[in-house]
Amino acid sequence: MSRLFLETVSDCLMYGHHVTIQRFGSFRPWEQTSRPVRNPRTGEPCMLEPRTSVKFNPGKTLFEKMNADLVDKQQE
Repeated sequence: MSRLFLETVSDCLMYGHHVTIQRFGSFRPWEQTSRPVRNPRTGEPCMLEPRTSVKFNPGKTLFEKMNADLVDKQQE
């Protein structure tokens, strides 16, 4: 079950679609531009190629569960 879920979400993101799971969060692809970086081992500068990555935004329910102490303090 989880393997099929991961494959489905990965395929959707690969084609540029957003994936939303109610009360959990949403995943969206985003394009990172090329940028100068340094090789940590040698210190030599080089360019990082452009690439596609994934951003995750937690849903309200997940956020509240992960930050229960913070939410409780704000409600007081």
